[in-house]
Amino acid sequence: MRERWLVDGVSGRLIFALADDGQTFSGRFDTGEYWNGRRVDPAAATARLISRDGSPREALQSIVASVTDYLVGGDVEALRFA
Repeated sequence: MRERWLVDGVSGRLIFALADDGQTFSGRFDTGEYWNGRRVDPAAATARLISRDGSPREALQSIVASVTDYLVGGDVEALRFA
């Protein structure tokens, strides 16, 4: 995908490509900012959202747990929720 973006009078170009497996993509903006990603199961994604948000403390604990899952267990998916 090659596109031009425009927000509040500022514009630029971007290019993104979907990998042959249809599961991952890579792209960049003309400013040099790179983006990479992969397809996730929607059910798994919503099941892992911050689960304890009854208070700021519970929300923070949930975020810290997600980061720990990544740092200790290598669960890259956990970073989506941190």
